[in-house]
Amino acid sequence: MDSLFSVHKTPTEFREMMSNRRLRTISGWLICSLLLCLTLPAISQDRLDAGVLANPDFWAPADRQAIAAFVDRQVAAIQSGDEVAMNEGRTNLTDPPRTPGASERFLNQFSELVCEEVAPLMDSDVLKVRINSMVVCMSLPHPNGLAAIQKGLADESAGVRYPAARALEGLLSSGQLDAAQTVEVLDLIQELIVAESDIYVVQPLFEAMLAAPDNNEKVLEVLNQRLSSHVDEPDASFVPAGTALQAVYSRLITAPQRPVDDVRELARASARHLLLAATQLEAGEVPDQIKAGHLEAIRVSAVALEFAFQELQSSQLAPLSPAGALRTEKWDAIVRIGENWVEVLKTDPFNYTDADLDITAAAPQAAAQ
Repeated sequence: MDSLFSVHKTPTEFREMMSNRRLRTISGWLICSLLLCLTLPAISQDRLDAGVLANPDFWAPADRQAIAAFVDRQVAAIQSGDEVAMNEGRTNLTDPPRTPGASERFLNQFSELVCEEVAPLMDSDVLKVRINSMVVCMSLPHPNGLAAIQKGLADESAGVRYPAARALEGLLSSGQLDAAQTVEVLDLIQELIVAESDIYVVQPLFEAMLAAPDNNEKVLEVLNQRLSSHVDEPDASFVPAGTALQAVYSRLITAPQRPVDDVRELARASARHLLLAATQLEAGEVPDQIKAGHLEAIRVSAVALEFAFQELQSSQLAPLSPAGALRTEKWDAIVRIGENWVEVLKTDPFNYTDADLDITAAAPQAAAQ
């Protein structure tokens, strides 16, 4: 199967494209408004026969012709740019997965066809056409949608990038990608998370990365890389990072075997996030509306650090829990707790360096133990 990147750009070209355009942040309410308008009911619906939806066999020639014509009508409606027609076309394409009795084989064939037909719409100059196209790919995960999703992820509008990230998450969760494709997609997500400026897009990108099993190492690497965005923008929410840290911690604590390197890297990412979040709170740089994300990141990081401390049987004295200081908002005390954890992680069995634990920029690849 062709490489994901061979469809449009190499990873290097993609990275240059991402760096050459200025990522524009779209507010949460605007994304919600854009996506809410996509849920408007259609005025009328062009429906497929229930017997066709339930058929567990491959499509007969007559059925294939009728289904292809149906898909063409919906794609044309989305392409038209007319509000009512776009809503109707999108709804008609995304209804089959929600229809009781639709067979798995039908849905697979239908998704394959639809994703192929929708892909050219991502070249449209009309924002809502591109948004609707990504919502369709989000509802019908199939490898045929990769080219369209890649374009959506590189779109200048966060209103397009958000459903594109959700589409990628659904595709990874579906298990339809082979091992090579999965690696390429995870590499792409890593580049995107580090470069992404809109918090509402970062969250589903992390969730897409977490949809793939056995990739704790990559998630932790991205967390350490992305920390620089919080250094540069203290008013950026820590919610996606806290959610990702919690997910990796939950994976490790429930795993029958806990790789030492994953536990060590969880501790490193947690210490850096805890200390930076506390430092920004102490400096008064955190707006009230995003303060909860910083507090949760500190709480999750402290729990993960205590787990790693016990798991690797450190002989050091464990730093205090920040729970009490969080309740009383004694940010300076939490900063000291973070600094104490940094000192612990410089000793055996963690053995990190000052550079590994630096919070003034993205940390380099951690030195081998």
